[in-house]
Amino acid sequence: MELTTPQIYGIFAALSCAAIAGFIFYCIGLRAGRDAGEKQGRETAAKHCKAIVHPLREALAEHRDLLDARTREAMTLRANIKAEADDHGKVERGLLNRLAAAAPLSDEDHAVLLAVANKLELAAGTFAGLGSHDHARFSRHLMAQVLDIADRIKKAQANTQPHPDSELIEWLNDNAVHYIPDMSLVQIEMPTLLTAADTWPPHLRQMLRAGIAKQAAEAVENAA
Repeated sequence: MELTTPQIYGIFAALSCAAIAGFIFYCIGLRAGRDAGEKQGRETAAKHCKAIVHPLREALAEHRDLLDARTREAMTLRANIKAEADDHGKVERGLLNRLAAAAPLSDEDHAVLLAVANKLELAAGTFAGLGSHDHARFSRHLMAQVLDIADRIKKAQANTQPHPDSELIEWLNDNAVHYIPDMSLVQIEMPTLLTAADTWPPHLRQMLRAGIAKQAAEAVENAA
């Protein structure tokens, strides 16, 4: 059967329309599928992201709270260390005062320690030149210790204060007498310089101060 030209044109037109319609439906389906896929992908990604990010946020908040707690503990510890350092400084100054009062160290002692430190520095340099680095390090360590002792001597000399009872002991030494009735007892007799009209202090230290004050007043009266 032979097709006429109009029939061929009709068939071609029908095929063209079908191709165009198929392409249009393909584009529509592609766009709808892409939109549906993007929506589903966004929902799936949001779920996975939430599942991953939410624990991370909780962990971050927990670590932030822990950091705040550790920061507060560090600040408290720093304050305690500062308070203990202040107390240590007071105790050290007191010990230096007692050390200086018990066995006072002179400027000559300080000069001797500085001379020893200089000799140790010279020895460290000599050992280093000979290649004996262990002895050189030990000499420098001893030199640092000697310089520290010399520095403490200076501090002790600068902070030396007489013991509050030194004056009382000196007054007793000048004005009191002692007896030893037996080897287990020592009796000390001292002038009270107080009369019946005076108020007698309840403690020995106060009585000694009252006696010193009374003696000083009588000395002023006698001098006048």
